[in-house]
Amino acid sequence: MHAEMIRITANITLDDLRSGKISTVEAYETQVRDWIIGPAKTLASLYPTETDHGMALLAIELMFFEPHGKLLPKI
Repeated sequence: MHAEMIRITANITLDDLRSGKISTVEAYETQVRDWIIGPAKTLASLYPTETDHGMALLAIELMFFEPHGKLLPKI
């Protein structure tokens, strides 16, 4: 499979990382914003009317720690 076909986020490919077009930190920031903060905000905004999203919100928030731990040695 070609690196330009592997998506790290909607707008970042593996080829972008390998070529240096985007840094690992920039890719990580985009992942956190798009995959964790965005969905968490959506679920949190439903709180006053729908209270059964707490476990899903917690699961999304916990997803922050694995990529964060993997990135720390590279900083």
